[in-house]
Amino acid sequence: MEKEEIFRVIQEYTSNPPLILAGTGLTIPVGIPGMWALADYLREQLDEKYKTNTSWISVSDKIASGIDLETALSEDKLSVDLLNDIKKCTWELVNAADIKYFREKHLFGRKAPFIKILSKFLKVTGRHLDIITTNYDRYIEYCCDQYGIEIDNGYKGIYTKSSDMSFSKRKNNVTLLKVHGSLDTFKDNLTNESISIPIQDSIPRGFTPDIITPGISKYEAILTNASRQLVHHADTVINKATNFLCIGYGFNDSQIQELMIKKIKSGCPIVVVTKELTDNALGIINNNSERHAVILDGEDGKTRFIVNKTDVTIDGTYWTIDGFNEII
Repeated sequence: MEKEEIFRVIQEYTSNPPLILAGTGLTIPVGIPGMWALADYLREQLDEKYKTNTSWISVSDKIASGIDLETALSEDKLSVDLLNDIKKCTWELVNAADIKYFREKHLFGRKAPFIKILSKFLKVTGRHLDIITTNYDRYIEYCCDQYGIEIDNGYKGIYTKSSDMSFSKRKNNVTLLKVHGSLDTFKDNLTNESISIPIQDSIPRGFTPDIITPGISKYEAILTNASRQLVHHADTVINKATNFLCIGYGFNDSQIQELMIKKIKSGCPIVVVTKELTDNALGIINNNSERHAVILDGEDGKTRFIVNKTDVTIDGTYWTIDGFNEII
């Protein structure tokens, strides 16, 4: 398969505005830490405090041996106090990087590469775009601000926003479903209600970050009210999608991708853009889709394309957002 044919197929598969699924691979290039950095940070912050806690010792040892954070946190049921400390540490690490990006780049008008993706699919007046993300950071929100389009994220208000999941598919609007929570969302420790308090330097007193961390606990957390509604709406959006664009998404969330797998089995095209994918993730795509394009780092200035099971490596860096924009 030649370069021109590869590009033509990808352009065909993204000819309609796709449902975008964004993972940490979208934001790591702009300085937001990913799972490996988070795993190291959790060990730094919690090893001393929980040095006699057998569950945490087990998790920490697994991470030290090279096991990924998701797997390390999936084998033991952790106490409420430990889970809350993991949430707080996660929030602190990601929020510090997010605020740094906001103050040093966003406020100075530096255009983020993802804006070109928004422009591609929103350039026609009246268009609407759905984005599902497992990220906590506000990078997508910053991009939408710079592009000049409103966001509906399930919270309404100005400074303290209340949960309102009555999503409406308006024109000139992005529906952003942060299914694992956001840096802006907190749970009131007294009422247990979820509210959004935008851009905080620290966790407000009396609140806990309303985010879902990796591991076995996330499947229980998904059942809570706000998260359940977000996932329910995500299911609706996935069911209505005509094509998918996955950016930096690692296919580690069965509750999110189960319906997507059904859709690609039925012929819905999927394009995946990321630095690397596990064999398991590649298997999910290759074994369930006849209409797919996977774009990966081919190393040494090359890009690996897997297009409808044809595996080709060509010169050029097309697995980045800037590179992908050249294709579409």
